Amino acid sequence: MRCMVNDQLIRSDRYNFLCAALTICEPFEKEIINLRYGLNGGQEKTIDEVGAIMHMPANRVLEVFNRVLSYMRVIDKNRNRV
Repeated sequence: MRCMVNDQLIRSDRYNFLCAALTICEPFEKEIINLRYGLNGGQEKTIDEVGAIMHMPANRVLEVFNRVLSYMRVIDKNRNRV
């Protein structure tokens, strides 16, 4: 069984990483991630729900979402090298 404090630290580190990674994104990319993951106190949304809110087709939302995730993978890979 994992320690609750350790779980909180891991979640906090991931949240901090996500917020830092979003600083390089365009505003609409940030909004897509915020809506999808329910950041800023919101509830998580599906790709279709994000598309409806952003007035974009779901496939375009998914394309942007995947691009942002690839940014984050590169940042995370570089962060772990230090």
